[in-house]
Amino acid sequence: MHILTKIGLIALVIGIILAGIGFYEFSSLVNEMEPVIELHGAQRITLGPYQNYTIPVSPSPGRIIAFAYNSTSPIDVTLPSSFTNSTSPSTAERVYLSPIGDISGIIEFHNPSNSSIVVYYILKYIEVSTIDVYSLAFVLLGALLFIVGLIIAIIGLVIGRKKRT
Repeated sequence: MHILTKIGLIALVIGIILAGIGFYEFSSLVNEMEPVIELHGAQRITLGPYQNYTIPVSPSPGRIIAFAYNSTSPIDVTLPSSFTNSTSPSTAERVYLSPIGDISGIIEFHNPSNSSIVVYYILKYIEVSTIDVYSLAFVLLGALLFIVGLIIAIIGLVIGRKKRT
């Protein structure tokens, strides 16, 4: 076996290990998001015709603010500007994220219809540790090392076969 093949296989295995560690660590953040996405523990409110409901958003540095809601009919929602929609328009549930936890303001529901609407919502402040940031770096570094290792191993195989003939 050519030396490049050995080096490539070692890099490939190290890449898989690093990516695995990164995915494992990153799963903690995903586990924090799951109740928000699935509306577990959501608050239930009923809005009468043309009624408003406000939810205060407190500043929380070093955290991601996640907000999700679902309603029985279309509803108008006003959010602080740092929130971005994280769901497709075809789903009934809406999930919004604010990567900047250092904001304050209000989330406001407005019922635009002349009948009552039931709304389920959840607002969660998710701690983002440095482990979450490093886990993403591990995944990216592992993927890069995997690709480089694969290329080096293939080059080593090709060179090794040419020397035999």
